[in-house]
Amino acid sequence: MSRAVVLQRAWMRTGIVFAAFAALFVGLVVAPPPARALAPTTFDASMWQVDGRVRAIVETPNAIYLAGKFNNLIGPGGQRAARTNLAAISPTTGAALPFVANVNKQVWNIALSPDGSTIYAVGDFTRANNVTRDRAAAFDATTGAIKAWNPRLDQSGFGVAALGNRVYLGGDFLTVGGQSHARLAAVDATSGALVTGFTATANDSVETITPTPDGSKVMVGGLFTSISGSPNSTQRKMAALD
Repeated sequence: MSRAVVLQRAWMRTGIVFAAFAALFVGLVVAPPPARALAPTTFDASMWQVDGRVRAIVETPNAIYLAGKFNNLIGPGGQRAARTNLAAISPTTGAALPFVANVNKQVWNIALSPDGSTIYAVGDFTRANNVTRDRAAAFDATTGAIKAWNPRLDQSGFGVAALGNRVYLGGDFLTVGGQSHARLAAVDATSGALVTGFTATANDSVETITPTPDGSKVMVGGLFTSISGSPNSTQRKMAALD
């Protein structure tokens, strides 16, 4: 065998060994670790549930408020407490609280007043605690008793936020209290009267509203592409408003 052939085979063996080590190295460095299942969390077996759908939750030190589309709270032993679309449970025991604020149709969102005394609700409903309330209502945060606040939305309300002496509303509505104000409005936190100084409107649904941490603006999101007649597509589903 010639020296050239021997050298060629030696180089081939070296290349094979090098390739094998390279593959091993790549496998060790690049290959992701095997998937691992997340450890299941432990749920609170004592917490009461609902027999339908929960769309919004607001938690305070004294209560966890639930809103959505349901007819009853259901206890861990199967016991029931009639609560239609609004309810509150204890944050310590998980049991139903004596907050009774029944509304006749779905509640999309809720908000707590800054002083913690009032729960504001918006949705599809037209009656609350057997009183006429067109898609927006306010309740005593302890008892659920209806309050005088009555903005009167002509179509569904989806978003609500309480800030200072105002409550901001978003939805599909075109009028508030009989006055034209498309899909976005601010109303007085006590009476529900339209705040005329807040002039923002939207060209499509407003579905969520939240104040900035410093309270200087409200952030709104939804399907809209224009706020207050701004050039179409400039807002792109989200805006910050004074």
